[in-house]
Amino acid sequence: MRYILADMVKAKEHGINLAGHRIKGAKVALNEKEVMCSPGLSGASTFEDKLQLLDGQSYSAAQIIDILNRTDNE
Repeated sequence: MRYILADMVKAKEHGINLAGHRIKGAKVALNEKEVMCSPGLSGASTFEDKLQLLDGQSYSAAQIIDILNRTDNE
């Protein structure tokens, strides 16, 4: 499974409910399934297209955990 750090404003604009998601600065962590199944992103067909709409970056499970647990000083 892939994970995304997406721009919070763009995620909200595309109808993604941010409740219960981990936040890192101005980014929100989303999983691949919720991005692919989000009705607000139905205009984009591929994961990569949806990633661009969210101004996001894709990560593996281990990478996203490391990023979210890292302090801003590291």
